[in-house]
Amino acid sequence: MPSPIAFGSYFYVISDLGFLSCFEAKTGKRQYMEQLGRHHSASPVSANGLLYFVDDDGHTFVIKGGPKCDIVAKNSLGEECYGSPAISRGQIFLRSLNHLYCIGKKKGTAGKN
Repeated sequence: MPSPIAFGSYFYVISDLGFLSCFEAKTGKRQYMEQLGRHHSASPVSANGLLYFVDDDGHTFVIKGGPKCDIVAKNSLGEECYGSPAISRGQIFLRSLNHLYCIGKKKGTAGKN
C-alpha cells in the first residue's frame, strides 16, 4: 500500500488502483484526480522539485508538483517493480523483480568524490 507524500503546499495520495489525488494541504480541497497506471504498491518519493510514482508494471511517472497534474516524463523498466524508489546524492535507485537500477550521473570511485 503506497504511503502519501507532502510536497510544497500540497498533499498527494495514490491509490492501489493508480488514482493520484492532489489536495491543498491547508484546506484539504482536492485539486485533481488522475489515473497513473493500473496498480501501485510503491510509495512515491520527491527530489529536485519533482515527484516520482512507480507502478507495478515498472513505469515511473515523473510529476511536477502543483495544483494541476503535470506529467513531465514516463519511463519504463520493462519489468515489474513493487518496491519504493530510493534517492541518494542525485541518483534514483529502483528495484524490480530481477534487477537493481541506478539512474543518475555517474559518481567517482570511492575516495575520489
